[in-house]
Amino acid sequence: MPKQPGSPTGIRPTRRQANAGKTLLDVRRLAAVDMYGSRGGRRRRRLILAEFALAAIDIPLLGLAIALAASTVPRVLIGTYLIGAGLNYIPLALHAISLSRAGRLDAELAGADAGAELRRYTARQLFIAIPLLVLILGVLQFTATRRAPSQSRMRTAKGRWSARHPWLAPTIWITLVATSVVIGAAVGMRPLPDGEFARGNAVMNQQRLWGPASTPICTIAHKSAAARAPQP
Repeated sequence: MPKQPGSPTGIRPTRRQANAGKTLLDVRRLAAVDMYGSRGGRRRRRLILAEFALAAIDIPLLGLAIALAASTVPRVLIGTYLIGAGLNYIPLALHAISLSRAGRLDAELAGADAGAELRRYTARQLFIAIPLLVLILGVLQFTATRRAPSQSRMRTAKGRWSARHPWLAPTIWITLVATSVVIGAAVGMRPLPDGEFARGNAVMNQQRLWGPASTPICTIAHKSAAARAPQP
């Protein structure tokens, strides 16, 4: 991964790298760095892919077997922990399969400093030990990356439609408003039926409990100069 000229850190300012600092862990980046290592050999890529795939299957099955055969609470907790930690390897395995295609791993890490990235994500591999954390982050990040292009395409389509039909949208809006006004006038207004609130108002009026109408007035008295003078 050669460094980009003119960049002191050697990391290209791509959108994924810009968003990586906003999340606790970039799962795809973790899988890519682990597969590349320090040299990016093909043997390491295959070994890491096999490691992720086997761990995603074997560790949850081992935890399930321990939990089902457990007769004490600590054993059940150990089995549950292994299930949660093993499920963290599922998004890593899926990303590793995606990155195994020709050119994808190099494109993911293009312009990055291999040594710095490896040191950074080696410490972050400890997050795998937290049950379900990497799985949840992987699902959230995958959903966010899929949602952004669809929203962009939708906004583009709306803009093109509005540009091609500049008078159609206002006409439809005015027609809907006019139709609502006509329907409201045809239906008319219906008074509310007598209920507790109406009977309460009648009792208040009959007993004259409202009191006389009054308007509060706030007055401020200003002292004259003679009154403000100190007394001898």
